[in-house]
Amino acid sequence: PCKWNCAMPPANSSPAAAVAIEDHAPSVAPLLVLACGNPSRGDDALGPLFIEALEREYQPAIVAGELECRWGYQWQIEDALALVGRKRVLFVDAVVGSGVFCDIAAVPHVEGRGVLSHALSPGELLAVYRQLYGEPQFSVEVLGVGGVGFELGEGVSDSGERNLAVALKVFAGWVGAVLGSGEQGARVASLF
Repeated sequence: PCKWNCAMPPANSSPAAAVAIEDHAPSVAPLLVLACGNPSRGDDALGPLFIEALEREYQPAIVAGELECRWGYQWQIEDALALVGRKRVLFVDAVVGSGVFCDIAAVPHVEGRGVLSHALSPGELLAVYRQLYGEPQFSVEVLGVGGVGFELGEGVSDSGERNLAVALKVFAGWVGAVLGSGEQGARVASLF
């Protein structure tokens, strides 16, 4: 691993070697929420605002190492490194949609190809992960939060604020369902 705790497979390594690296990755929170958006562009701020709310509401789970929250302006190739060692990943982004809209869905499979962009979709980011490490051994979903205005200098719309509140409720239900039952599930659920 490098000094930033990322695990890179050796050049020309086999998929089995990449999986072995993932199995020995530094300890990371099993649940990663990775959002993107620009706080200066109206409802595009919904992703970063979602992360801010999680950091307030779920501080015990973060401190216990069960949840990690990150956001950036765009998802980039390097974000594939943050997926290593996870059990579950949730991508969060604002989507164009009027009215109350919030949905968790599977991330569509994207074939691996040369990625030449600094702005990736969740599917493209998973394709980068597959190129580095092979098939992910974690579950991955995307949460789209509806927004109506994305102009530079705008604030979050009333619709965006309502959808953010709905998204946080959807997350609470989702995280309760994915943690499962049993002793460990109950212990972790108590942190959320």
